[in-house]
Amino acid sequence: FIIEHPESNTRLVYCLAELCFMTQAIRHGVLEKLKNNHPESGLHEHNVMLASTHTHSGPAGYSHFLLYNMTAPGFVTEVYDAIVETIVAAIIEAWERSEPGRIYYSQDEIPAHQKVAFNRSLKAYNQNPEVDPVPNDARNEAVDRSMTVLRFESQDGTSLGMFSFFAVHCTSYHSDNGLIDSDNKGVAARKFEKYAQRTWGLDNFVAGFAQTTAGDVSPNYIWDKKRGIMAGEFDSDENSAIYNGEIQCEFAKKLYQKSRNKELTVNPL
Repeated sequence: FIIEHPESNTRLVYCLAELCFMTQAIRHGVLEKLKNNHPESGLHEHNVMLASTHTHSGPAGYSHFLLYNMTAPGFVTEVYDAIVETIVAAIIEAWERSEPGRIYYSQDEIPAHQKVAFNRSLKAYNQNPEVDPVPNDARNEAVDRSMTVLRFESQDGTSLGMFSFFAVHCTSYHSDNGLIDSDNKGVAARKFEKYAQRTWGLDNFVAGFAQTTAGDVSPNYIWDKKRGIMAGEFDSDENSAIYNGEIQCEFAKKLYQKSRNKELTVNPL
């Protein structure tokens, strides 16, 4: 997503990657390619923000620090290059497709009965002096359930994209999963984009589902005796990821529709 102020020409890029974490190595690689290959874009270290969805089923080996690479067979050049090149390509595509438009926003809490987010460290949460302690069967109340949605439109009202912020770990898949997957956030993004294609005929609509304060917020709330883990709604991790992602997607749709009532004003920096 790229935003530029019409008066000051101040430009800001926010790129959300379906990775467990963003690394300094990736940032350096992206900025170097932007500088060397696309200097005309005006993108640099002060206006490029890189973030991740924090999926625990993402690739590894793309950091220059030993600790991060200990969970994989060290640094993997192929993985690193693929991530850098894909991020740069996404940023340049957004820049080339940019057009005058408006941004609207909306915010609300996902109802407590929706099984989307649970506090996995309730004992620690209850020790906070500013909160009222909650019982073990109310872990869904010990989290921030607010979702914020940004709606991007062209000047003629054509929908361009949607960006959602909500706190829940992408751990619907567990450590016995050996495949790369974007987990519940990826499910939500794909489903929203398919909804935009089906409903408005938009093939280039972009949906992003980002994290906020997801430190102890888990999508898992059922004790699986057989596996010895906290799991999601279904025995299948894939179905649990879909279940959780659909909740995020459906609520984002509602906020997307409501957002037309509040236009976001971007001040020049």
